[in-house]
Amino acid sequence: MNNLVVVESPAKSVTIGRYLNDSTNSKNFKILATGGHIYESNKVDVEEGFRLNYDLIPSKRKSIDMIEKAMRTADCLYLATDPDREGEAISAHVYDFLERRGVLKDKKVHRIVFYEVTQQAVLDSIAKPGEVSESLVQAQQSRDALDWLVGYNLSPLLIRKLRTQHLSAGRVQSPALRLVVERQREIERFNPVEYWTIGAELSKLDGAGNPAVIEPIKSQLSHLSGNKLKKHDIGNAEAANAAIEAIESALQQTNQELTVSAVNKKQRKRKPPPPFKTSTLVQAASQRLKRSAADVARIAQKLYEGLEIDGSLTGLITYTRTDSLTLSTVATGQIREFITGKYGQRSVPTSPRTYRTKSKTAQEAHEAIRPTNIFLTPDKVRSSLSPEQFAIYDLIWRRTVASQMNDAVFDEVSVEFEVDSHRFRTSGSTLVSPGWLAVLKTESAKERDSDNNQSLPSFVEGERVPVLALSKEQHFTQPPPRYNTGSLVKQLEEYGIGRPSTWPTIINKLIDRNYITVQNQSFYAQSLGCIVADYLNQHFELYVDYDFTGKVEDKLDDIAQGELQRLSVLNEFWAEFSSHLQSKLEAPGFEVVLGQDPKTGRDLLVRVRNGGLFLQLGRRTDPEKPQFRPLPSDIDPAAVSLEEAIKSFAKPSLPKTLEQKTKDGHTVEIKSGRYGPYFSCTDDDGTVTNFNLGDGIDPHSVTIEQIEEILALPKLPRSLGKSDDYDEIVAKSGRFGPYLAIVDSNGLKFNVNIGKADNPATITLERAIEIIKTSNRKPGSKGRSRTVIKDFQQEGIQVLDGRYGPYVTDGKINANVPNSLVAAQLDLDTCQELIEKKRQQGSKPKNRSPARRRKRSN
Repeated sequence: MNNLVVVESPAKSVTIGRYLNDSTNSKNFKILATGGHIYESNKVDVEEGFRLNYDLIPSKRKSIDMIEKAMRTADCLYLATDPDREGEAISAHVYDFLERRGVLKDKKVHRIVFYEVTQQAVLDSIAKPGEVSESLVQAQQSRDALDWLVGYNLSPLLIRKLRTQHLSAGRVQSPALRLVVERQREIERFNPVEYWTIGAELSKLDGAGNPAVIEPIKSQLSHLSGNKLKKHDIGNAEAANAAIEAIESALQQTNQELTVSAVNKKQRKRKPPPPFKTSTLVQAASQRLKRSAADVARIAQKLYEGLEIDGSLTGLITYTRTDSLTLSTVATGQIREFITGKYGQRSVPTSPRTYRTKSKTAQEAHEAIRPTNIFLTPDKVRSSLSPEQFAIYDLIWRRTVASQMNDAVFDEVSVEFEVDSHRFRTSGSTLVSPGWLAVLKTESAKERDSDNNQSLPSFVEGERVPVLALSKEQHFTQPPPRYNTGSLVKQLEEYGIGRPSTWPTIINKLIDRNYITVQNQSFYAQSLGCIVADYLNQHFELYVDYDFTGKVEDKLDDIAQGELQRLSVLNEFWAEFSSHLQSKLEAPGFEVVLGQDPKTGRDLLVRVRNGGLFLQLGRRTDPEKPQFRPLPSDIDPAAVSLEEAIKSFAKPSLPKTLEQKTKDGHTVEIKSGRYGPYFSCTDDDGTVTNFNLGDGIDPHSVTIEQIEEILALPKLPRSLGKSDDYDEIVAKSGRFGPYLAIVDSNGLKFNVNIGKADNPATITLERAIEIIKTSNRKPGSKGRSRTVIKDFQQEGIQVLDGRYGPYVTDGKINANVPNSLVAAQLDLDTCQELIEKKRQQGSKPKNRSPARRRKRSN
């Protein structure tokens, strides 16, 4: 019997093929991969029960044709796509396509699921096949439909109201953006509070009255004059000095000694953390390895699909998109066996540890992320993994082993010292039994620096302890930290926003849309992100509400469990959403009313156009035309004050004529143009010549001396000379700024932009050649120079940063990089797929009807 097995990943197909054909001693299993989804939805038909209309993805034509051809000679089909909703939908789509093609008649079709790519797991799934889960498919289609209904209706409205192209809003994406913006504003509003702490360094005397401990013992003041201190009770330097004076006065009466007033001992146990699920893996990798959510997902997926270990393809970890903390009985038995052999019987609890997830359904998989074989230690596989793969595997392996070990046990001691009515306190701990800490070190920098980790000598009540020194230290309360990959995923999970498979996509979408940027692993909301968040919160508050979004996700889970019907959920959502959307069609565009100008009584506004903010004095309905002032590109509209706006308009408006003339007697007029401020010189004959004002010069306060300096610069165009590679290099100024016009040694012409860091009037030949070589521009090529993101030189394919976003090119065909992908992470295969898809689409006549917008979801 010939069998066809369909999987998603080409890498997984090789691994599974070896398992099946080697184990059965036959070659009757053919394994082919879809490479992900084969269908893409192009419309939601609300009138037809929210039916999704699908198109075959052009780039998947080759792979699906191979599957169809193989199925014509196969007797049985096994659908082995990933064990989640998306995988279930892919299986359903493959079945639909093959059934339409008439190749499934009288043939058996099975759905098989395995959560680890190991030989035993694959063989078990083949032995016990099932069917495609209709409820999981319905849940996936419901999510797809909801994202269409929100994205395709809300995004165009957002573009119109904010007068900015390439905006998107999504059912999950927009609440995530709101989180980042609100945290940033919380930080900006934060007012630090000053407080001081008083410390004392103590010594321990031996029986002869000599110091018995070389290292001073650190302690902190807990009671002052009999009153227990709260965090902010000592609020300034004066209060700190007064406290020290009071303590020093008391110490003078006791020969600079404190008395031990209490010694408290107890034993503390620390339980191990549970094994990883998707969110906690992303958090740990973000914190320790400084990896983005997309990086973690990509690396972990490769470990799951299989790598060559000792000459054999092996899936190293279980499925990576999971909400579950459960470990199988087989897995826990294997882990306990390993721990016993490595660390001894004392390190294993009497019974396996079990963990529960807060999620009511582990809907993406049924087991936590763990190694498929715990005996494949990180050291054993290090040589077969890249450094990034090893780091993730090591993290998963250690966390899994630690989760099944005994508690770490500490002996803790706290000692209190008194003088008069002042009391100091110190504490220390000693590790008695490492337990799981033998495998997984998790203490934070805060814990490492804590006084609680110091080793304390033995003290008894009534003992006298010398004071070596008193100290005071100033502190300020700190604002909450900015979100990073780990903390944002954690917050999204707590609110129930999104699911494991969507979190990397959500974060990438926010970055790609320029709603947020990443600096030192932290997220910074940009002006555009703040504007979008504010407008949605003002007009669509319900749909960016955290609880609402979480409840929608719960309903999708209920559909997956068969507890709710797809139509009831979509009908309820659409009835309310469409009505609300209709009511907002005539809503005003984005604006922030700051107040009124005291001189003119006209409104002062913050408005937006093309993603940029500007100030507007007056409305277009006023008798007098409104005035405008630009705002910085990174400013939060909520941070603009009325006072700042008034000052901005108090400056003289442009154009303005300078009182003094140039040395040549020319009249100078400062103007504001489409491409920024500039000035014109008018001679006695009325001839007008324009010049760029230059960056860093305020057009409202420019002086005649600055104008003379600019006029003294060499005029453009300006020949810089030639070199061995270039026959001519000329610095020019054009519509889009300064550039170099080059003629190479073969007579071919091309242009290269000059950045803001260089002045075309003063740039040297050497610097110009450096700019040309780093621009990667080819002689004879058209268009502006592009930043090269990735370069596959042997294949002649590049990933470039274009005017409208990143794209892939082979020199003939340009293909946009979808928002779901990260340009810097594209591999050669994906680039070739994008170019092939663009090639197959061919040249189509322009449609004068409104263009169908790209899908905007999550």
